[in-house]
Amino acid sequence: MRRLVLLLALSSGCGETVVPAAPLAWIALPARMQVMRTDHVSASLPGGDVLVAGADIVTERWSATTRAFTTVGPTGVSRQAPALAVLVGGGVMLVGGVGDAGPTAETFHVDNGVWTGTGPLPDPYIDAAAAPLDLGAAIVVGGSIEGGWKGAAIWDVGTRDWGVVAPMSAARIHPTATRLADGRTLIVGGNYLVPEAELFDGRTRLFARTGALRTMVRQHTATLLTNGDVVVIGGKAAGDLISGAIQIYRDGAWTSGGTLATPRYRHTATLLPDGRVLVAGGMTTGDVATASCEYWNPSTTRATAAPAMHQPRAGHAASETGDGVLVTGGPDATAELLTTP
Repeated sequence: MRRLVLLLALSSGCGETVVPAAPLAWIALPARMQVMRTDHVSASLPGGDVLVAGADIVTERWSATTRAFTTVGPTGVSRQAPALAVLVGGGVMLVGGVGDAGPTAETFHVDNGVWTGTGPLPDPYIDAAAAPLDLGAAIVVGGSIEGGWKGAAIWDVGTRDWGVVAPMSAARIHPTATRLADGRTLIVGGNYLVPEAELFDGRTRLFARTGALRTMVRQHTATLLTNGDVVVIGGKAAGDLISGAIQIYRDGAWTSGGTLATPRYRHTATLLPDGRVLVAGGMTTGDVATASCEYWNPSTTRATAAPAMHQPRAGHAASETGDGVLVTGGPDATAELLTTP
């Protein structure tokens, strides 16, 4: 497997280290997925493989060695737009979603390729967000039930059951949930009337408001950087406007990280090994899917042009593979890989 060629390290004013890499290009993979997928999820697995799930019961594993897809154990139900959590210690969890999911969740065992259902959730979770907690546990928050949901539930890996915790301070639709380096979970966006993010502490099982976003968004991305900061990119803003804002969270405060050249939502944002973030596809002005991509560099807090994908994609999934980024679906069964030519 070819690895990204790392060159000279640069130190940034925001504490991030960026290592420029060799130029990257998109390769349209001849191997297609077994099913067409939109609003699905993917997760990086050991060895550079990628798990692709959702939008169908068929689950697929992409091999970094063969660059082909093979089917693994199916999910118990079809889940459109499920919440995803990559669990501490291994395993992948899907929670809720549109379709037949209802108040259910299931976990994927990497070693044998089998999904196992959890105990029932106390409520259905649609347009929600999930994140891993310590000791293999997980949390799910928010969603669109009842016009906006501020509830939260925690999964116990020992009992495999869910329990209700004290709710967030506000209902949130299409928020993000990001596990921080200290184990807390940062909940961002999803309510245009509430600019503050929230922190969930797994030890106290309580939420607390933290810094206010500069631009309130939903259907954005949130990416944990190597220095512990979180960068929030794009999304839908109030008034149905499409945002190009880049916002950086650190120690309870938000600062501007610049703006995208192309505002977008339903895009992906993937941390590269060199420290940059690849922003790919999404819906842009006129609610049209785009093939355009941008690199965001934390050392300069600037977004610059990246190679465009071979076709427009929105509601796709993206995962880092060790020598690039695999993008799948949105709206078909194709895939492409950003890697060294």
